[in-house]
Amino acid sequence: MNRRRHDRFRLPLHLRYRLVDGESGTGQVCDISRSGVFFWSDAVLPVDSPIFLRIEWPAPANGGMELNVSGHVMRSDCAGTAVAFTECQLSRPPRRKPLLQDDGNRRQHIRFPIVLPLQYALRNRTGAGQTCDMSCKGISFAAGRALPLERSIRLWVRWPCLLDGRCPLQLHLIGRILRSDPKTTAVSIRTYEFRTMGRAARVDRPAAVSL
Repeated sequence: MNRRRHDRFRLPLHLRYRLVDGESGTGQVCDISRSGVFFWSDAVLPVDSPIFLRIEWPAPANGGMELNVSGHVMRSDCAGTAVAFTECQLSRPPRRKPLLQDDGNRRQHIRFPIVLPLQYALRNRTGAGQTCDMSCKGISFAAGRALPLERSIRLWVRWPCLLDGRCPLQLHLIGRILRSDPKTTAVSIRTYEFRTMGRAARVDRPAAVSL
């Protein structure tokens, strides 16, 4: 059986970990899949130890989300630590570390350089692409073409975690195109919703819709 049968996504996210013996620390995600995560920290952790992780998860909502994970350490060395998931759940974190800095800056919201597959739908056009970065108020993605400005757009983003450790998720977004060129398109987010996809690991095929 291939240990790396699930797609792995490079997401530079901050995390906190805790072992059952009370040892705790911080680190940064190197990559993550539906079944596990590889992260860097300044400690080598004992193999096969149960571990609990709280990963600061980007989501288009004030304050973001947290991915709460329980699992066990598969391997750990100076290069990083690999953890296999036994359970994971998205939740809204306390407001102790707000992501918003009210300084009047147009790009005041933290942007996460996340590469995830997506599909989009305009009134008379559909297509596919991949995200470039995301904040709580906007998303940019590569579509391979310029899209018309000031149009409403729907996006379906394949989300790299499972609900209750079993069911794939999509992030459904509705927004407006702020700028677009053949390389990237920037969208302001009006509404968002996480939806289940069933067990098939795919992005639902959108139809042209009236927005």
